[in-house]
Amino acid sequence: MYKLLKLVFVVFCVCFTNILINGQVSDPGELAGEQNILESAVPFLTIAPDSRAGAMGDIGVATEPDINSSHWNPAKFVKIENEAGIALSYTPWLRNLINDINLAYLSWYYRLDKQQVIGGSLLYFSLGEIIFTNKFGDYEGQHTFN
Repeated sequence: MYKLLKLVFVVFCVCFTNILINGQVSDPGELAGEQNILESAVPFLTIAPDSRAGAMGDIGVATEPDINSSHWNPAKFVKIENEAGIALSYTPWLRNLINDINLAYLSWYYRLDKQQVIGGSLLYFSLGEIIFTNKFGDYEGQHTFN
């Protein structure tokens, strides 16, 4: 019985996390003739800010400690060997589809002693310019999101 409850709990957690990251799942038939509003909770946090982890399939948690560890697991900074470091990365996200969406990431750390490291990071995601239309496809304005 305990294993069944544990399994139900894990399935519930996975489904709930999927809805939070990917947005609410709805029936495409119920949106016919209605506005299709994107309902999601900060999906840009799932974009890898560093090319090394992104190229390996977002496996940044399982790699050796590096300057971008603050995004994946800040506890890895204790195992880093250098005294200090700073990194800046820029990703023109989906540039083959839209040329004004980008992600900028700044990360830094400083070793205080053998067991203490202070660090931080800044993540900036720009959606660029979005054109708004009504349900008939008529232009209703545009807005630049920064």
